[in-house]
Amino acid sequence: MRVYVVGICSFLVAFAVSQAADVAKPAANAAPTKPAAIDAPISREAVLSFLNGYNKVFIEGYKGKPAESIRYFAAASMAKNWLNFRFLEVDTEIDKSWFERVYKMLDYLNKTKDYLELAKVNGKANTDEYKKVLNNFNEVSKRFPELLNKPTPVEKNKLEKLREEKRKWEVNQKYEKSKKNGSIKEND
Repeated sequence: MRVYVVGICSFLVAFAVSQAADVAKPAANAAPTKPAAIDAPISREAVLSFLNGYNKVFIEGYKGKPAESIRYFAAASMAKNWLNFRFLEVDTEIDKSWFERVYKMLDYLNKTKDYLELAKVNGKANTDEYKKVLNNFNEVSKRFPELLNKPTPVEKNKLEKLREEKRKWEVNQKYEKSKKNGSIKEND
């Protein structure tokens, strides 16, 4: 009965996602768009605290149970979201390539954990494929904390250039805001 209920729930989630994807599809002749840059500041401490918190959940479990795939999905989603931050490298002083590696690793862990959970529900936990995926999952899980302990710093020259770019952007934003508020006239 549980397999039947899980199957129905999986179908309903897949249907809802496919419907949402159809609504969000761009017109056939429209060029794909890049997500808008997020202008909110972010800190190195916030990033590492978030990731280390999730890593603790991955290792110790959540409420006495092993971490489910949804936990990996949530962490991967946040890592992917960080990649859209306009001044990610300036604010965190961590190279964007590190964030991309973190996202790819979390995404992989999410997908493999999802596979493992579904295989257990379907009674396929004793197959060779399941064991291979489980071994790969465990191996990547061991490498994840190592990645967290060694964030790649942004090169000094690149960081200086990015700081100058951020400073110019902030000045421009302040000017646009003043212009919008009427404290600066169009001809100034």
